[in-house]
Amino acid sequence: MTDDLLLVYLDRGRLPEGVILVLRPKGKFRVPRSRSLRSRHEFSSRRLKWHVVKLWKIPAEELLPAGDVGLIPWVPLTDFSDPPDAMLRRCRESIERHAPLGEKANLLVVPQVFSFLRYDDLGLLTILGGKNVMLEIPFLDEIVSEKTRETARETAQQDIITFLEARFLEARFGDVPGDVVEGIESIDDHAQLRSLVRLAASCPDLAAYRDAVVRN
Repeated sequence: MTDDLLLVYLDRGRLPEGVILVLRPKGKFRVPRSRSLRSRHEFSSRRLKWHVVKLWKIPAEELLPAGDVGLIPWVPLTDFSDPPDAMLRRCRESIERHAPLGEKANLLVVPQVFSFLRYDDLGLLTILGGKNVMLEIPFLDEIVSEKTRETARETAQQDIITFLEARFLEARFGDVPGDVVEGIESIDDHAQLRSLVRLAASCPDLAAYRDAVVRN
C-alpha cells in the first residue's frame, strides 16, 4: 500500500484514497492502518494512512438493499444472523433479478468461492448453481482455451526434441552425449529447434552439432 500510494503521488501529484479490504481474519495478524517513513538521519519523514475495511464486520443488510448487484458477491463474507443457506438464496435471487445481460454467471461464481472460503461446505455451493455455473463462466473458457494452446505448443516442441534425440542424431552419430541432449531440451523456441533439425542432417560431425547447440 505504501508503494502504491507513493507511486500515484509521484505520477499524478495527488495522494489517492487508500482502502484495504480484508476478507477474513487469519490468526493473530492484523493489517496496519498506517506507516511512518523516516530517512536514515531522520532529516525527512512522512506518515501515510489508509482505511481498512474488515468485511466480516459489515452487516449484510447494508449491502443487500443497496441496489448494486456488484456488491452481492461479497455478502457471504459479511456479518449476518440468518443461516448461510438462506443468505445464499437471497444472494442468488438478487443476482438473477438485477444482473446485466451476460454477467450472471460471473456474479454467481464469486459468492460460491467466498462461501467455500468461509464455510468449507460444498453442499452450499449448489444453491448458487454449483459446477454448472462454473462451466458457464466466460473467462474460464478463455483460460481453458489458452491452456489447450499451451499444451499443443509443448507437445509439438517435445515431438521435435524426441525426433532430434532418438532418431536423427542417433541414426547419424550413435549415442548422443548428455550435454547435447540437455542443450536441446533447454531450447523452447520452435524456430531454433527446426533449424537444429536441418543442421542434424548436414553437419559434418557431432562436435560441430554440439557447437551449434551451445550457440543457440
